Amino acid sequence: MSRAKVLGAPVDGAGEVLTPAALALVVELHDRFALRREHLLAERQRRQDMVAVGEPLDFLPETAAIRAGDWQVVGPGADAGPRPLLDLSGGISPTWPTLVAAQRSAQAGPVLLRPRGLHLTEKHLTVDGDPAVAAFVDVGLHLAGAGPDGPAPRLALPMLESHLEARLWADLLTWIEGALGRPAGWVTVTVPIETIWAAFETDELLHELRDRAVALSPAWCDYLFSLVKTFRGAGTEYVLPQRDTLDGSAPFLQAYSDLLAATAARRGLGGPGSEAVVTGKDLLDIRSVPLTVTADGLRSTVEVALEYLVNWLSGTGVATIAGHPVDLATAELCRSQLWQWRRNRVALEGGRRITGYLVVSELDEATERLADGWADRPGGRELLAGARNLVYDATTALRFTDFISVPAYESMP
Repeated sequence: MSRAKVLGAPVDGAGEVLTPAALALVVELHDRFALRREHLLAERQRRQDMVAVGEPLDFLPETAAIRAGDWQVVGPGADAGPRPLLDLSGGISPTWPTLVAAQRSAQAGPVLLRPRGLHLTEKHLTVDGDPAVAAFVDVGLHLAGAGPDGPAPRLALPMLESHLEARLWADLLTWIEGALGRPAGWVTVTVPIETIWAAFETDELLHELRDRAVALSPAWCDYLFSLVKTFRGAGTEYVLPQRDTLDGSAPFLQAYSDLLAATAARRGLGGPGSEAVVTGKDLLDIRSVPLTVTADGLRSTVEVALEYLVNWLSGTGVATIAGHPVDLATAELCRSQLWQWRRNRVALEGGRRITGYLVVSELDEATERLADGWADRPGGRELLAGARNLVYDATTALRFTDFISVPAYESMP
């Protein structure tokens, strides 16, 4: 009897993805790496708790030798050209049919697959009765379906927060290569710097993945969300202004760009490099940017969070809102900023303070504006009400919701 059980409804073509060999690989990944993943998530919480009590965030003293060392990653090879991104973490709504379809699409041609983060589980597939680790499902199914004669797989590793998490991925991919009889380095990776924690360990992440890293990349919305999430209770020094006032000219974001450019050039990933020496203070110099929040900015932030979430609950992963494509990272940033602004009673231009009452008032008005458009869709009213409640909870609760995608996913069928 298989230890993996599919609870999701039958989906056309699922047999091409959910093969016995693929499910067995997912089970093996759980046996070998699930406990390490739990310890790493506990370490995330420990470090977050240290920030909450005022522990400064800076480059790690214990890894100074790695930052100073003269080493390079394997770097781009002949097969390192651009590939279409298949983003299972922030670019799709993770309904079971959509996930299966995405895996089938990945088998059809070379893609850059971004699996879901280590913090997520997959309720439609269990291992020994427990929800599977979503990242293990995404990577296990994808690599089990990648033939030895096709393009070598490439992954974009999601939402890394430490070099120990990068080490988990390095060990996991090495083990899969051995289990599938593939050569070492068969799976290559790009390393997006999507969290403030990763920025402080950029060299260390690449060092752990040096035998398979082919690119280092920025991820603006995820990075800004990580700043809010990490320093949510640290006072006004770390409060971000509305997102349309933030661009690459902001000093702390310029420092982020300089850090990535200098690291990529130094470690063999090409690019123009940068002569700037980036300090921890540079990365955290948020207050050099005016704390601007206008009434229109508040309204837009509420609308984006709400409208994206109702689309996500309905099965749309990237929604066009006010003429712009919006993915999960933008929605996470918006709802986290609403929480941070409310908690710090940030003043709008004109002097009115952002309170829970004001946020809820804007949320209810946004819900009314969307009501007619969703009324004629199957289940539309219920979806809109569900999205409204998710935004309400995430913006008014005393305790910060780490990822709104977690309760949102639990509310999906």
